[in-house]
Amino acid sequence: MLVETEGGQVDMMPTLAYMLGIDEDEYAYNVMGRNLFNMYGGSPILSSGEIVGAASNEIHLLEAQEIANIIIKGNYFGNLPEKSIVVSK
Repeated sequence: MLVETEGGQVDMMPTLAYMLGIDEDEYAYNVMGRNLFNMYGGSPILSSGEIVGAASNEIHLLEAQEIANIIIKGNYFGNLPEKSIVVSK
């Protein structure tokens, strides 16, 4: 199956979860991306700030990019207390 949908890195997790049969309710409120197989379109934003496609809410996309940059540059996950990190056994 060929899916011609514009997407970005943040869309990988929800798309893979969908392909693995994981219910959307399990992750929908914890990820920034979207399932690329979903019938609703979206607009990825490039690191330059350029929005690809017709965005329904450009301000939301720009804010999401800023949050992502803070997480990456600030080593957000590396600064969490060890007890807050859940590791599956």
